[in-house]
Amino acid sequence: MCQQEQQYEQRKQFQKSAPDLECRKQTQDPQGGAQWCDDPQRGVRPVCDSGAPILSVGTDSGARRARSATPAEARSQTLHAVGRVLAPRDRNLARGDCRVECRELAAKKGALVLTPYRHYAAAEKEDLLALVDRAQVLWPERPLRDILADLGLPRGTFYAWQQRAARGQLADRVVVPEAPRVPPTPDEVVRVVHYAEAHPLLGYKRLTWALVDENEAFLRPWMVYAILAEQDLLGRRSTTFQALHRPPEPDHADQRWHTDLMSVKINGRWFYLIDVLDAYSRYLVYWEILLTARANAVVTAGQRALETLERPRRPGEPEIVHDRGPQFVSHEWRVFVQGAQVTDIPTHAHHPQSNGRLERLHRTTREEGLTAAESDDLYRAEETLRRWQHYYNHERPHSALHFLRPIDYYRGDPVARLAEREEKLRRAAEQRAAYWQAKKVKC
Repeated sequence: MCQQEQQYEQRKQFQKSAPDLECRKQTQDPQGGAQWCDDPQRGVRPVCDSGAPILSVGTDSGARRARSATPAEARSQTLHAVGRVLAPRDRNLARGDCRVECRELAAKKGALVLTPYRHYAAAEKEDLLALVDRAQVLWPERPLRDILADLGLPRGTFYAWQQRAARGQLADRVVVPEAPRVPPTPDEVVRVVHYAEAHPLLGYKRLTWALVDENEAFLRPWMVYAILAEQDLLGRRSTTFQALHRPPEPDHADQRWHTDLMSVKINGRWFYLIDVLDAYSRYLVYWEILLTARANAVVTAGQRALETLERPRRPGEPEIVHDRGPQFVSHEWRVFVQGAQVTDIPTHAHHPQSNGRLERLHRTTREEGLTAAESDDLYRAEETLRRWQHYYNHERPHSALHFLRPIDYYRGDPVARLAEREEKLRRAAEQRAAYWQAKKVKC
């Protein structure tokens, strides 16, 4: 293989690894330079056997060569090189067909073209420096200034990027100058503070222009804001609403109940499932499938839930937490709360997290309890819910109860159950260690 063929193969390899540059056809050199080549590659101009290597980056060096010839010769050579056909345009062609096939391709969008007065990212600068180094390796006979000229990269900029790359500081530091700010005088600060204390309902912007209109202080809004922030006067307006707060956790069973309704479809008809859940033990105290969601049906279900209690209730207990549904704000419900001597706790509107424990129970019921296959008949659905209630309360470990059963907290001693569990694990660990020790002695 001759030296020219080796150089051609090296350049083909470079074309594959180089960035996605726009491939443009080489114009004929009026001085007898390189001629046309077959099978042009993307990224680098076609290079012939004779002629200097040319690196095209968004510009047509043939056009620059054509400037050295006469205008007529340059135009003729350029048109011949790029293969343009100067024919009358057919007005019947569609807009997208106006560019003929043999005309020179336009610069591809996204090609590596240096644009003056543009800030390049550090990664782009690294690509350009690597491209120049690669070109110098493949074409050592070509001067660096010609490679930089083809790229449109000034030599000063190139050397500056090289020095910054050696220091690891290729990224540009964009410094936005700030105008010097003159702080307010102590007298202006005192006036703003006194006026703000006398008008607690005014925000800092309204306060700013009120001070200007009453000739008290002539400051900008940001200056007034800084004064109020420094004097801790931004939140001087008293709140008129009750902020959301989490009530203390219950410490015994039947202290707080959660209740709500859930729609269930049984045999093509909608029913309403009401659940009553103990907040301390997650014990499902009562459930019932209602034919309607009227207030009297909900009150009757609440009375039946109270009748399930086996021991005396403390005054004001249980506290019944519910959303502000129409059943729980009705006259019948208020009469029930007053007659049963329980505490009514409505949650904040549009805040289902306040009743989240029961909402999670409804999700578990849909996923594990009453499935679609078991809701084809009302009596079958009720029997399924009875089994589900027993399984949920007595057999299913609950993640919020250290994986104990709700019955362990509702009517049992959870501390003793946890201690018993730890004792079992300790004894098992001792037996396991003794087993492996005996096996080791035998070996």
